[in-house]
Amino acid sequence: MPSPLRALRGTHRAFLAAAAAVALALPAASPAAAVEITPFASTWTTASTTYRAVPAKRWVEVSISLKVTNQTADTYTPYVAADYGRAIKPASRSFNGNRVTIWRWRDDFQNDFAARMAWTTQPYASANHAPVPALAHADRLTVHGGDWFTLDASGTTDPDGDSLGYHWFEYREAGTLAQPLELGTENLKHTAARAPLVDRPATAHVILRVTDKGAPPLSRYKRVIVTILPKDQDLSR
Repeated sequence: MPSPLRALRGTHRAFLAAAAAVALALPAASPAAAVEITPFASTWTTASTTYRAVPAKRWVEVSISLKVTNQTADTYTPYVAADYGRAIKPASRSFNGNRVTIWRWRDDFQNDFAARMAWTTQPYASANHAPVPALAHADRLTVHGGDWFTLDASGTTDPDGDSLGYHWFEYREAGTLAQPLELGTENLKHTAARAPLVDRPATAHVILRVTDKGAPPLSRYKRVIVTILPKDQDLSR
């Protein structure tokens, strides 16, 4: 794993842009300004860089400090093949930590990279290509607590004509809903979900993952953001 400072080197261009923006906004007699940027959460350390910008032909020193603090961690329960009933089921073990954000997607992005390498050596007809997911409704829905609503991936296609697998799941870390969203059969092209009762508006992010049966199997995603209102609140508000 690269060191934190090595990983931070790639942010210098962003630092410089931020420094210039701050410098241009300073009055002529302003002293050096310190700006703190917190783009993501991690357990890494703090690094500082000082740049000089020349707004309106005057030198202004701007110090940019990147602080990274570990305040967020994802929880991930992978799905595995089921022996009977539905095709997939939640595994018996869940994982929690700041690296789990990557684990959730790693099989898919590794397969994507392998497919792209194949594209450089194989004709189009011999290589696998990713499916094109689609939604039969808007990607933002508003419902009341207690209501059922439909999630529908009709219109999804695959350029190679491969069979497709579907998986709907809630990405809980991205939303504000305190309790889990009750999803129906999660491995069908269309399913239903029930919004829990809430005492204030909350959002749930539902991810559609579509995977083809090619080699390597390729996945693509759609996101549906569901706003859940208290049962007695007007939808127009």
